[in-house]
Amino acid sequence: MPPLTREQRYLIECDLRSGFLTAVIAQRLQRSKRTIEREIARCGASARYTAERATVHRQRCAAKSAANTIRDDRRCDKLNANPPKWLKSVAAARVFQKI
Repeated sequence: MPPLTREQRYLIECDLRSGFLTAVIAQRLQRSKRTIEREIARCGASARYTAERATVHRQRCAAKSAANTIRDDRRCDKLNANPPKWLKSVAAARVFQKI
């Protein structure tokens, strides 16, 4: 499931200020109760939760994620420049199958 949107975070903030339980908020957003609990815990507690703080935190985490960083992968460059024999045969077999 995709991450919470900014609008969903604002709904969480409003619902928390209105006194709703996490289970009710989760049901309203059609998310897991645990997802809402983790979202609230990221900001410290339900009393301190703000949608803006949660969004900034999410953006920082995404920026630090290994999946979103550009790597200097020289190993791939070496494989592309001089592939091993078994890789050449696999690639040739795939080309042959497509014909």
